Amino acid sequence: MIYLIKLIFILLIFVNLSAAENLGSEVIFKLNNKFFTNVDLENRTKYISLINKLDASKFNESEKKEIQDDYISSLIFYEYYIKNKIFYRDFENEINTIFLRSIKDVSEINDVEIKNLKFNISIDLIRKKIIEKDLNSKKNSLLEKPSKLDLIYNYNTQYIIINDSLSNLQLVKNINN
Repeated sequence: MIYLIKLIFILLIFVNLSAAENLGSEVIFKLNNKFFTNVDLENRTKYISLINKLDASKFNESEKKEIQDDYISSLIFYEYYIKNKIFYRDFENEINTIFLRSIKDVSEINDVEIKNLKFNISIDLIRKKIIEKDLNSKKNSLLEKPSKLDLIYNYNTQYIIINDSLSNLQLVKNINN
């Protein structure tokens, strides 16, 4: 009986500890039934600050919002990558190369942070590769010379018709000038 009481007591302690850890995280957004919390966003912010050699504490609210939008965008491309089962050759080597080039002192970073940094590198790399592939597929149409009809600045207007209800004498004088 004493062992049962000790076991229940230990289980209660673990439940309280895990509840205390989860108390600090809140769901920010959901994508394909996957929840992303403020902890994920903090990891993304650390990644952005490490890669760009910035101080994460000096980000203002608009920059934090921009980081969140960038994170959502990267995750959308990542979900597209997973859904369509896209495969890139030497993808892990490319991630490791970027990681080692960007992070100078790996010994100061623990394994969980390394995993988070590599995940963020991979979602950015996936986004880059998907966009490059799409642009390269439309390369011919992008490099094609536009016809004269496509150039909007090549038109000269001789008449402007203004509805009476919108007409303003001063506006018409300004247009004439």
